[in-house]
Amino acid sequence: MENELDESESKTFVTSFEEDVKILSKNYKGSFSFEVPKELEKFLDDNSYIDSIQQQLQTIINCPKLTQIKEALEKTKVENENSEIKQLQLLSKKEEDPQKTPSLKIQCNKHGKEIIMFNLNPEKTQFSRLACVECIQSNDPIKYTTLGDASFRWNEYLGQTSDQVKRFQNQRCLKSSQIIEILQEIKEKYNSIISEIINKVNTQYFSQNETNEFNENMIFEMSTEQVNELTEILSQNNKFQALAEKQLNIQKEDLNQLEIISTNFGKLLQNDLIATEKINKIFKESSFNISNEYKNEILQDDNPISNHLQIKQLNLQLQNFKIYQDILNEALNQYDLIIQTISSLSNEFKDIQLQQFKQYVSKFDKDLSLMQKFTQFDQIEAELKLHKQEKELLQNQLTESEKINLGNQQVIKDLKKNDAEQIKLISDLKRQNEGQSIKIKELEQQKIQCEVIVKEKQGELQSCQEQNQKNEEMIKQLQQTLKQEWQFSQSLTFSTTYKHSHCSVTQNGKVIETSQSGYLFSCMCDQMIPKNGVIQFAIKIIEITYIMIGIGFRDIVQSRNYLNCFEIGQGTYNIYYDGQCFNHDQQDKHRKQIAFPFSTNDIIIVEVDIQKKYVKWTKQSTNQSFTLNIDTSKDLYPCVQLQGKSKVEILNQVFK
Repeated sequence: MENELDESESKTFVTSFEEDVKILSKNYKGSFSFEVPKELEKFLDDNSYIDSIQQQLQTIINCPKLTQIKEALEKTKVENENSEIKQLQLLSKKEEDPQKTPSLKIQCNKHGKEIIMFNLNPEKTQFSRLACVECIQSNDPIKYTTLGDASFRWNEYLGQTSDQVKRFQNQRCLKSSQIIEILQEIKEKYNSIISEIINKVNTQYFSQNETNEFNENMIFEMSTEQVNELTEILSQNNKFQALAEKQLNIQKEDLNQLEIISTNFGKLLQNDLIATEKINKIFKESSFNISNEYKNEILQDDNPISNHLQIKQLNLQLQNFKIYQDILNEALNQYDLIIQTISSLSNEFKDIQLQQFKQYVSKFDKDLSLMQKFTQFDQIEAELKLHKQEKELLQNQLTESEKINLGNQQVIKDLKKNDAEQIKLISDLKRQNEGQSIKIKELEQQKIQCEVIVKEKQGELQSCQEQNQKNEEMIKQLQQTLKQEWQFSQSLTFSTTYKHSHCSVTQNGKVIETSQSGYLFSCMCDQMIPKNGVIQFAIKIIEITYIMIGIGFRDIVQSRNYLNCFEIGQGTYNIYYDGQCFNHDQQDKHRKQIAFPFSTNDIIIVEVDIQKKYVKWTKQSTNQSFTLNIDTSKDLYPCVQLQGKSKVEILNQVFK
């Protein structure tokens, strides 16, 4: 065994830097993790082997040689435990030149050289935080930090962070222990009181269950006292009076028990409120300590975390206030119910019951004087007047006392002092009352203002809703109109039937042309203008000699053989290429140059509304327009009249 120990102590591992790199790359698994070599695992087996030897040697402690062996084993065990770390440290270390500037293994993205300093200036954020030699030379004004200083500052920061984390965790642990202690106390009180109530209820309701068993020979087995009770009951006119009195007494005991239960629950509620206040106080003190600890940081920079904590604290206080408010409202409701019960029962009791009832009422009024002040706040002013009268009475008594007790000046001074205190107290109460009255008036005014604002907002909302509804209706109408116009424009074609034979229709009815002279040849469209809504169609002038564009009655134009249908009574409404107006029934505008001229490549938009009885021509390039009233007693159709070498086209698009 000694020889093995000597051999294990004499073993050394000599490796070169290249061998270390090979071992490191061979055992690298990725993400900065390494697989432990088998040689290192062997050291762990050696440790377990040494432990077993050590346990065997514990029983033999008187042998000096074994003691030396034990010390050698302990030393070898410690060395083997640290051998893995030492080897990894040796593998990770790099031989450094003492004359070379310390640098990182990271290279500069801009210059490709090793990083030797850091840019820690908070104001110079446009420059890279990692600097090489050329970065330092090109950015001379910047104050750089060496790697050694940065390492020292980083370790200092980690130490401070660790201290702050420990303090914060200690505060949280203390706060949690305090809360747990409070909750444990509440739990114990709840368990104790609830258990006591359950025991009393069990005793009260289940210990008095008496049942009468029927037995024909029962009377022969009774004692003298039982027979006397039997004869007493059977001799009475109302045999169940004793039973009713007994049950009444039991009901009284039940009511007393219910009162005790209600009192115990009231105590539990008080304990809940007290515990809630203690927990809120713990959180408030914790938040105060944290805010004091980071006061300088908060003053230097707006801290959203602190603001969030303060908002949370305020929200918690508001929730607690809501609980108290609900309790107070419930108490007021219960007080009103009790007053109503007293009023309804005051006329039902007589004699002794009435006296007991009055005692209960007196005790109720005495115990709930504060609640009466809440419900009878308007009587405070009357009480103030009563205090004033009492003050005057005291002044009169003081005057009489001065006349009677001239020798007792000290007593008079004391009475004056007490009188001054009473006057001050009354004045304070009066000021408080005035302040409350002012606050009530302000609240009423605010309420009225809020109601006015709400009404105004409701009116505005209603008007906005009505306007939105109108806008939606207008949008629907416009969409319907656009859809109707688009459909009409898409389907509109020159008729191959209702036209003069000298006119030629091409391109699926969209183009018509003529080259004949002598007359204006008419051509109607196949589609009738709808009776509802506004429609538009557009005519483009491709070639022009003489052209009229408009609408007309197909039967009249047909009766005239589609020749020169532009005079009064000839069934068309047109504008001429030179700006003249030709129409069916308006002599004052007929043959008058009141429209606008048009020529080649112009687009003429024709708009017709049968319900409003008008037709409107618009030149798309200049937005010039002309409107004319029309007769809508018969169906109207789009039409054109051509002479000479002329050509027009119906466009599919809709213009606005």
